[in-house]
Amino acid sequence: MAKQVTLTLTLPNGKRKYFRGATRKEAEAKRDQAKRDLDDGLDIGDNTTVKEFCEIWLKDYKEGVVRDTTYMSLSSTLNTHVIPTIGRLRIRDVKPAHIQKMVHMMEGKAKSTQARVLTITRSMFTVAVENGLIKRNPCIKSIKPRGEETEERSPLTSEQAEQLLDAARGTSMYLFVLIGLEAGLRRGELLGLQWKDIDFDAGTISVNRSITPTKDNYEGEINIELKTDAARRTIPVARSLIEELRSARSRSKSVYVIPGKNGKFMGMSTCSYHWGNLVHRVGFDVVPHQMRHTRVTRWFEQGLNIKDVQYLAGHSNSRMTLDVYTHFRAEERISEIAEKVNAL
Repeated sequence: MAKQVTLTLTLPNGKRKYFRGATRKEAEAKRDQAKRDLDDGLDIGDNTTVKEFCEIWLKDYKEGVVRDTTYMSLSSTLNTHVIPTIGRLRIRDVKPAHIQKMVHMMEGKAKSTQARVLTITRSMFTVAVENGLIKRNPCIKSIKPRGEETEERSPLTSEQAEQLLDAARGTSMYLFVLIGLEAGLRRGELLGLQWKDIDFDAGTISVNRSITPTKDNYEGEINIELKTDAARRTIPVARSLIEELRSARSRSKSVYVIPGKNGKFMGMSTCSYHWGNLVHRVGFDVVPHQMRHTRVTRWFEQGLNIKDVQYLAGHSNSRMTLDVYTHFRAEERISEIAEKVNAL
């Protein structure tokens, strides 16, 4: 076996880096490329792994900058999809082929999930480029998410909404479902609702706080800085709901409309547990957000305009409201066409 040629290069930190080749020319080519990389500002002596850089990126670039829920989502994505696949590689050794393999390993995941993983990975490697750890981002734009489009969850039918409410009756989730269907609050807004937020005379519910999970406490903490400025709103509701709430308040021993243990708010994981039991009883798949989608659709059915619905839903921009409206109009148009066809 032919002996390899070894050449050395002294790095700015005083350490020596070795370059080996079958011939002197091959070893010189590697050393010359390293010199060019140094001239370009790259730290060719850095051995940071992808796993280590994920932790650096989260702590130094995301912690305290993004909301805790966003931080938790970023951390979960990296730990679930990125680190198990390419975490052991040095960040300067990652090639587009490794990223493509990561996408292949997500086969079976929704297209939206794959797209999110690629977006986060690309953002992280961009920071590595900016810090001189690598010259080019290996998460190139030609690598596309695959998989099936996420099926949009439709609003509940009147029958489904009634079944859900009936299944919740007599349980700790009854007011959660009742208010969700009638006022369209987000899950965290529902859990953070206090009796003082309800004006029984005016017949309104005001959103003033939310329960938000944090990276240290998934049950959640009280957050008066809502998701957006638009989230702080006052919603007129049916008199029948107000009367049910008035009755519930007379029996309540908590400041929270939907209490947890010891009169405190019901936490996120506790809510998820009770919701799972509710879904088992109701007999069809449903998530809490569908109650909100259902109420927004009902507002359109009642003739409210887009700006009014945008305010009531607490949407920060009309695009979200228009998405629901477009879906609503499509369903309505199909129904109208079916009636015309059946009348022929």
